[in-house]
Amino acid sequence: AATIGPIFTIQEIPPRPSDNYLGDLDVFGAYLKTDIEFSPTVRADYGVRYEESKLNVQTLDRFSTLGVTSNLENNYVLPSASFTWNFIDDTQLRLGYSNTIARPQFRELASSRFLDPESDRTFVGNPNLVDSEFENFDVRLERYFGRNQFIALSGFYKNIKNPIEESTFETSANVFETSFINAPAADLLGFEAEARTNFNMPGNITFLESRDWFFTVNYTYTDATVNAAAGDVIIQADGTPISAELFGIDGQPLQGTPEHIFNSQFGWESDNDQFTILFGLVDDRVSRRGLRGLSIVPDVIESPGPQLDIVYRRKVDVQGQEFNLGLSARNILDTDHEEFQTSEQAGRSEFNTYKRGVSFSASLSTSF
Repeated sequence: AATIGPIFTIQEIPPRPSDNYLGDLDVFGAYLKTDIEFSPTVRADYGVRYEESKLNVQTLDRFSTLGVTSNLENNYVLPSASFTWNFIDDTQLRLGYSNTIARPQFRELASSRFLDPESDRTFVGNPNLVDSEFENFDVRLERYFGRNQFIALSGFYKNIKNPIEESTFETSANVFETSFINAPAADLLGFEAEARTNFNMPGNITFLESRDWFFTVNYTYTDATVNAAAGDVIIQADGTPISAELFGIDGQPLQGTPEHIFNSQFGWESDNDQFTILFGLVDDRVSRRGLRGLSIVPDVIESPGPQLDIVYRRKVDVQGQEFNLGLSARNILDTDHEEFQTSEQAGRSEFNTYKRGVSFSASLSTSF
């Protein structure tokens, strides 16, 4: 009879100098800050932080044969300032400015390959990454109506130099790996609206009247685009500089940043229990940047969809010992996890789409 096989294959892979890595980060920082109150309604604070950092990653095999070394040594002067004006009772306007940085993680710098067991994807680091530098501006208007009750409107702008993005490329036919790149630059512009209110439930029902009811809502709009000017290059994991113009990323959405985010919460709080219904909706976003390998790979788009959860917590007394009971139901709308690619030739192709299902959990904890 014919058989299908082999069922199992044992293959010895020779040691590679990128099998493992060692990483260390040393940071020295010093800062100076001052607060100034110009009047009872106007105050400001200014500060500056000086920072020196050394980030080193060394790959090696199991016999300690050294591979690729990555060294990032930088000095930064990072100023910040904020201005607050209480121009009306219970209302304030805040302006802010700051410079910040984001360093690559060890796994993003190491040229070691690793498998993510959750997504079943192979990742490989890029030893050519550099720090991302942020310039941040924000303005926020807040109006308070009582304890934990407010309305807030804010706007923000960020200019990012060398933002780090995850990128997917094809190493052989239908075999993909995910690595990391520094896009040349990006701009983020958006606004946020947020509100929270507490209220009493109508009716003379003791259960409802004995609890503090609340409702919160938050909406964020972000226009995040990558900028790639003529002459900009992208350094891939193998050290090859590729013109950013070849990838057509100029004006494209920044990886990992959705345009619309909406969140809301409704429930009650009391001395002994808390009940919350949470609803969230996140717009489509670029999950992984598609880059050129053996062929042009389209961007991977993630579509999170709506999310509805219910969480209940309660304190329970058992013979003088206090326990915390937790119950939750997650993804009640049974929203699938969707990641896909689109192209003119193939249309939509599923990249990592699967059913998440509805989950229920219960917990009981205490402390001694």
